[in-house]
Amino acid sequence: MKPDGQAFCAQALDQGTAEAAALARTLGQVWQASPTAGLYAITADADFEAHFGKKAAKRRKIYNGMIPCQIYMYFDRPVKPVRK
Repeated sequence: MKPDGQAFCAQALDQGTAEAAALARTLGQVWQASPTAGLYAITADADFEAHFGKKAAKRRKIYNGMIPCQIYMYFDRPVKPVRK
């Protein structure tokens, strides 16, 4: 992951392949190192959340032509200190 929290990944793999699952696992491990950076993944893999290792904060259905896809949004906001 880049120091400013941006990561770019192009996945040109068939849905449901072992390579796609391995990529999602690696992406999840990298994101866990810096969860406040946020991550948005667009994929046709219905099991992405299971491979990634965490349920998305938000999910939206989209279509890539006639291919049903999902955009998975991961973001953990930093905890703000409580004011007294």
